[in-house]
Amino acid sequence: MYNITSTSLTASQRSNLTKILNKLYPKQINYFDDLIQDINILIINTNSEDNLNSDEIIGKFEYEKLSPPVYPQSKKFQYVIKYRPEILIISYNSILIEYNSWINGESIKPLNELPILKIFENLLISISRLNENLTMILRDLVESHGGKLSTSLNSNTFALITNLQKGKRYEMSIKWEIPVVSPDWVIDSVEREGLLFFNYYRLVRENGKGFKDDACDWSALREFKKKRSEDQKVANALKKRKLSDPEDEEEAANDERDDENKEQERNNK
Repeated sequence: MYNITSTSLTASQRSNLTKILNKLYPKQINYFDDLIQDINILIINTNSEDNLNSDEIIGKFEYEKLSPPVYPQSKKFQYVIKYRPEILIISYNSILIEYNSWINGESIKPLNELPILKIFENLLISISRLNENLTMILRDLVESHGGKLSTSLNSNTFALITNLQKGKRYEMSIKWEIPVVSPDWVIDSVEREGLLFFNYYRLVRENGKGFKDDACDWSALREFKKKRSEDQKVANALKKRKLSDPEDEEEAANDERDDENKEQERNNK
């Protein structure tokens, strides 16, 4: 069973969500308003605040034109990121895309195999006064995980990353109430595989670091990743044991290599 809750959705979107899920996955859905212990999927609205009420499928996000999404401010989202690494986070947009496929008579994926939320999905992030090497590292991390890194700043910027409490971009961030955070916010978020709450990484002094230990239950995260890896090895072994002919064995070996590569990619993030 899929035990689901949601956040950052309007009342009409929540109603629409439950109707769609029960059509796509009949007798497989339990929806809860609250984040109870049994929840295994969190569905969030990644729309900009400008079009929060929209049920249209989002294509390419217009970072420069739209205000940031509201989901990072959600207490439910923050709690999941901090304490519940086992919960899958899926965007409402992904559900709408799958529903559109179903309407068109196409096959659909199991809910737990839909694309999970990218770490910096739909977030425009600015940088200031960082060296070239660090800038390249941050750009690669942000943009390979769904966001956009910019050397300019506007009122639609989600956060400014810098080590120094000076400069035009820093001053404008303070004026526009844009969070100013240290670079380790990006690095630690990638380690968590989810967007850590920026309040733990606000720049309170020059070259300051965030409060990493407070941002996430890292011990629980390590245990989750260890169990995930072990479960995948068991699943691969069982799959291999069930197959008998050479073609199936070759397919199992390829699947195992793919799973090992995916695990390695996660570990390298």
